[in-house]
Amino acid sequence: MNRLVISPQAKTDLLNLWAFAFYDDGQAADRLIEEFTAKFDTLLAFSEIGRSREDLGAGLRSFPLQRLVIFYRLIADGIEIFRVLQGRQNFEALFSE
Repeated sequence: MNRLVISPQAKTDLLNLWAFAFYDDGQAADRLIEEFTAKFDTLLAFSEIGRSREDLGAGLRSFPLQRLVIFYRLIADGIEIFRVLQGRQNFEALFSE
């Protein structure tokens, strides 16, 4: 596995997280994105370390990072980052929409 796909919604999630962090500290916002990039690489290398979240969607897995949760799926030759959400959000409601 070596392909990393980031869904349009996950890109929007990351942009929103960066913008929120940038408001307080631009360098911290950049470091946050660097942390996500490193975690995506880890998930790509060890794709099944995340928790199965079949309750939210077929093939969906999750992995925490700070107070956030990365949702991803295994694809034929890698992983797809599906969403990046605040850990306190109601995931069931978000994924049922």
